[in-house]
Amino acid sequence: MTAQDFSGKLEKYWRPFFRSSDVDGFYVGIWNGLLAVSRALATAVSWMEGKAAILVVLLGAMLLAGFHWLVPGISNTESLASPRMPELLIAGCAVAACALILAALVQKAWRRLAPLMMLAAAATITGLLATSAWQRLGLLELGALVTVPLVWQSARTRSAKLTYLTVVVVSALSLVCSDLLIDRGQPNWSRALLFASILVKLAAIPLLFWLLKLADEVPGPVLGLIVAVVDMAAVGELLVLVQAYPWALTPQGLWVGVAAATALIASILMLSQLSLKRLLVLSTAEDSGFLLLGVAAASTLGYSGVVVAAATHALAKALLFACLSAPEAAGELDGECTGLTARYPVSGFGFLFGMLAMLGIPPTMGFLGKWNLYESALQMNPLLLAAFALSSIFALIAYVLALTRAWWGEARDGDPPAREPFVLKGAIVALVILLLGAGIWPDVLNMLHRGRP
Repeated sequence: MTAQDFSGKLEKYWRPFFRSSDVDGFYVGIWNGLLAVSRALATAVSWMEGKAAILVVLLGAMLLAGFHWLVPGISNTESLASPRMPELLIAGCAVAACALILAALVQKAWRRLAPLMMLAAAATITGLLATSAWQRLGLLELGALVTVPLVWQSARTRSAKLTYLTVVVVSALSLVCSDLLIDRGQPNWSRALLFASILVKLAAIPLLFWLLKLADEVPGPVLGLIVAVVDMAAVGELLVLVQAYPWALTPQGLWVGVAAATALIASILMLSQLSLKRLLVLSTAEDSGFLLLGVAAASTLGYSGVVVAAATHALAKALLFACLSAPEAAGELDGECTGLTARYPVSGFGFLFGMLAMLGIPPTMGFLGKWNLYESALQMNPLLLAAFALSSIFALIAYVLALTRAWWGEARDGDPPAREPFVLKGAIVALVILLLGAGIWPDVLNMLHRGRP
């Protein structure tokens, strides 16, 4: 029998076995299925983006009414001593704000935005430092309100401007009313308003579409200030509130379910995302799911994980948006971008480490927070841990795809020489050193944590 005849018989009789044992084909099928799901979700979210302002109001009202009328009421409204804002989070937000303001100052097109960015950052950081609950709330909401004219100056369409104004007003009013109703002894309405406010502000499910609406229209430094400073300050305020009023987290299952859904759906949407800014926005939503998980865990481990993870988010997101600022200012993010590292080497270097920190990969600072949050999920339910681990895997795949598509490779022929301002390069390197240093020497973080509950 010739070799050809033998191979022909082997192929004929063993074809079913080889087909069933084709591991590559199996994984390709799974990947194609995930992409199909991601694109279907992206289509639905795109439709929601077109009606973002109206949907923010409608969905916010539905969340408020549904929580109040469908969730059982509570009778135990015991309150505890209000803790102070964690220094680590304050420091992370302050450094992130400085880096983003520098990224705006070094680009001529965005220099006019720097004064308002400074004002928003100053109000937010001062609010985090305030010891009075009402002073803190007022200053944090003032910081959020100052970002509204920032968006109005920089966004291209009226719908994006109205959407962001609606988000800030709805979230601020809900949170202020929640605090007022606590003082008046109406805990059921108070926790419903808190729930709606946080989901709106952090763009959690089902409201993540409004943040995507801004991604294509607002400059990276402004977008970074919103997600890295203003939103992380809101996480700090939530953490302080629920430690003072533990009943605000009831029912725990609802908060945990929203956290898991936010992380998982945002990570699936990341898989089919080609725009770097939209990818970073979805990464923020995915990480918000982890932060809500740590808050909902209502444990020392969960709270510790939230503080480190939120500070990491502030620093890493500031780093990532700073890395995009030079290519964006040159108009290179408008279409398909490739080989960015060849022309922006320091930005490419920074993007890699910002990505690793966001994913919680050692030895970055992000590992410390994510590990505590994974352990908190495991203590609640192994299936919950599986959901968050899966979201991290999807986020890792999406980031690696973005790195290989946009940053790796040779520069395109005919591209002009790139310009990375010296100040911007210094800010990027400083943020990388902070994220690596805190991961390698965690005792530095313990110094900032000392004396905290």
